[in-house]
Amino acid sequence: MVAVSVRRIGLLWRVWTALCLLGFVCGLRAQTYPLVPAGAAWRWLKGTNEASSPVTAWRQVSFNDSAWLLGAAPFHYGEGLTGGTLLSDMRNNYTCIFLRTRFVVTNVSEVNRLELLADYDDGFVAWINGTEVARANVTNANPSYTNVASAGHEAGVFESFPILLPPSSYLVQGTNVLAVQLFNVTRTSSDLRWDARLDLRFKVPTTPPVLVGIHPPRETSVAVLTNVVLTFNKPVAGVDASDLWVNGQPAARLLGTPGTNVYVFEFAPPPPGLVAFSWDEAHGITDLAGQPFDATAASANWTYHLADTLPPVIQRLAPVAGARVGRLEAVEVLFNEPVVGVDAADLLVNGQPAHSVIGFGPGPYVFSFDPPPPGTVQFQWAPGHGITDTAVPPNVFTGAAWSVQLDSAVQTGNVRINEFVAANVTGLRDEDGEPQDWIELVNLGSNAVNLLGWSLTDDADQPPQWVFPNVTLGPGQYLVVFASGKDRRTPTGGNRFHLNFRLDDYGEYLALYPPDYPPQPRSVLAPYPEQRSDVSYGLGPDGQWRYFATPTPGASNSSAALVGIVPEPHCSVERGWFDEPFQLWLTCALPGAIIRYTLDGREPTATSGLVYTEPLRITNTTVLRAAAFAPGYLPSRTVTHTYLFLESVIRQPNSPPGFPSTWGTYATFPNNIVLVPADYEMDWDPLRTDPNNPNAPVDPLKLQHLKEGLLELPVLSIVMNPADLFEPTGLYWAANVVNKSFPNKPCSVEMVLPDGRTAFATTAGLEAHGNASREPSKNPKHGFKLNFRGDFGPRALEYPVFPESPVRRFDDLVLRPDFNTSWRHWSDSPNNTAGAYQRSRATRFRDAWIKHAFRDMGQIASHNRYVHLFLNGLYWGVYDISEQPTKHFGAAYYGGDDDEYDA
Repeated sequence: MVAVSVRRIGLLWRVWTALCLLGFVCGLRAQTYPLVPAGAAWRWLKGTNEASSPVTAWRQVSFNDSAWLLGAAPFHYGEGLTGGTLLSDMRNNYTCIFLRTRFVVTNVSEVNRLELLADYDDGFVAWINGTEVARANVTNANPSYTNVASAGHEAGVFESFPILLPPSSYLVQGTNVLAVQLFNVTRTSSDLRWDARLDLRFKVPTTPPVLVGIHPPRETSVAVLTNVVLTFNKPVAGVDASDLWVNGQPAARLLGTPGTNVYVFEFAPPPPGLVAFSWDEAHGITDLAGQPFDATAASANWTYHLADTLPPVIQRLAPVAGARVGRLEAVEVLFNEPVVGVDAADLLVNGQPAHSVIGFGPGPYVFSFDPPPPGTVQFQWAPGHGITDTAVPPNVFTGAAWSVQLDSAVQTGNVRINEFVAANVTGLRDEDGEPQDWIELVNLGSNAVNLLGWSLTDDADQPPQWVFPNVTLGPGQYLVVFASGKDRRTPTGGNRFHLNFRLDDYGEYLALYPPDYPPQPRSVLAPYPEQRSDVSYGLGPDGQWRYFATPTPGASNSSAALVGIVPEPHCSVERGWFDEPFQLWLTCALPGAIIRYTLDGREPTATSGLVYTEPLRITNTTVLRAAAFAPGYLPSRTVTHTYLFLESVIRQPNSPPGFPSTWGTYATFPNNIVLVPADYEMDWDPLRTDPNNPNAPVDPLKLQHLKEGLLELPVLSIVMNPADLFEPTGLYWAANVVNKSFPNKPCSVEMVLPDGRTAFATTAGLEAHGNASREPSKNPKHGFKLNFRGDFGPRALEYPVFPESPVRRFDDLVLRPDFNTSWRHWSDSPNNTAGAYQRSRATRFRDAWIKHAFRDMGQIASHNRYVHLFLNGLYWGVYDISEQPTKHFGAAYYGGDDDEYDA
């Protein structure tokens, strides 16, 4: 194992060296504590007149600039730049522009100094709150809009203008304004540029932030533990719920105002016993001067002893109390916690002890007994039973009696599943206004049926997955329940029941069970076939299951059934790497079917996408999505093929067609607005003979290493609607990243091995993953998580992703860009000490090596596999696929049902 690990590390190092080319893969970026970052949003006005009357009013905080234009730096023309704000009409028309941007300082007394860094052409004067703080190439003491710069100056680098005035002489507590008047050297000048950064330097604090209060008091015994109140010795910022770990799991919720010193962390109740509190090593907690909180200090880590004083209770009964059953030979009891001392004689059935019991831990325990006579069947726990939990001292179970009605002649066969929709996109909505999958039951009998104890399930091994409460279904009546996963059992008004599971549109087990025991389904699909959006599957008049284009929830099924499903189109050329153009044929096995395709990541529909009429000529990197359609049929699944051309990838531009130039804005503490420019391009500087000289020639050997490196790792291509990535509802939109809004988005995912074989091609859900690494203006290489849960594709990925692992089935996979101890690590510290510490120890295989070493020592650890990630055909860098140590991971390696494990 060690030899294998070393060989892999050697390969990775060679590949990685060749791939240090994207700015967001491994490039070091300037790390500061900016009040105004480069590329910030500014209010601006053309210099065709004075900006205000009096002339100086526009430089003050109180000036109303809401009528000015809003744009992102750099402001420019004639510079050959992309992005920013183009001043297309400035030449020959006006010589200056006015700019304003706001920033907030809440602790002026702790400020040591500010520094303005300007990238300018040709001259400027800068004011903070009306006080001049910097100027270059402007000789007029009181500049006018008619002035010009006193000398030419070429832009290209940020030049430093330290502000030597005492901060208290120009800064105010709260909102401040940086105002700039930028001048060209002549009205006919060929170019102009402005971008700036305003950096803050705090006085060095005497002490770092430390915890001075913990409630409940540390190292004590507590009976209930769902939150802790932490008090720091000074105001701190950068506190997130996930910074605090409870028994190795992040807290769920944070209450507290940034910039204060008291915070409440809330979390799920941990199990009784020793509860340890620690911190995420990548936390971003600092005082307001940027000095980090030392989470490794002894005072920052503590424990409690959580006492168990509650007796065990019954969590689930089958049949439920009060149910009307037709068969009864056993009952199933599930406790809310592990119990011991369970014997068959502990349960009395009509006063007689059960004759056997099977179960362990919390259960379920199945008590078997001789079938009782029809009528009321009474259950009670024997006096003096020995059932307790495992606490020290143990808590005794004190269960109550219950009964059911046994009627062997009860008519249960007339209630059945009549229709369902497993992919509801635009149809029936729930009380939250959301479209949900749904299941319709119908009572075809002449008598009303009380559904108490009946159940719906999508798991043949768990008949009582969702159990109906006391609700009656009359003769000929329909009942529609939402399969939303929301688990609502007590609807009011016109609301409906919600199941605790969702339906898989790729097909799965679905059954309706009466409350009999042993359970036998009365209506079952094992499994139902694959489904389509907004199409129902139900029983036709002939009793056969059919697809229906028009769902009819709460009414009889339509008479117009669909014929079937169109076969998927076939691509004549498999996905992978190419160095020559080729012809691509698309075919479908169903005569007369129409094939539609797209090249932008969106899925084609019956009315969108290009109609395939002749072979396609593929000449550069292309993401093809195709589906087939025919009247009277359900459309085929969409097939996705990614065709990669090496020359296209290594020349990837920063403005690829169809992709936005920015990833939105977000508010920083407390209310600065930061514009995040998009970052797509392949950076060639590391390939040049002199990486620090942008005009140096490309080194042919480095270029060859780059090409070889791109071909030596598997490709993981994710293709999806571009709006789901980069637009306001997308995973990369800055405000969503900052607010930790990571909705699960549908995507196609293909894995192509270095030898050209397709490992797998399927669909999944994609969500953002990570914590501090997602800071949008500092680190554009974010983590992701692929979810195979049946929402947008199969319920699991069936493929041996990790050759060393015996596991072939995965519910999810994390795509790690690596952040801790990486070259891309940033820090909010003004001196970048935390970031520099981590970058100086950066290796791309640290995480993988630790996991390999841990497994070599006989311990459990997740596996890694390095890939080249592509998003909609754009190269996104080296990522490593990793298992996430959740309940699914535990079930895969230790056995059992993953529902038995906590996430």
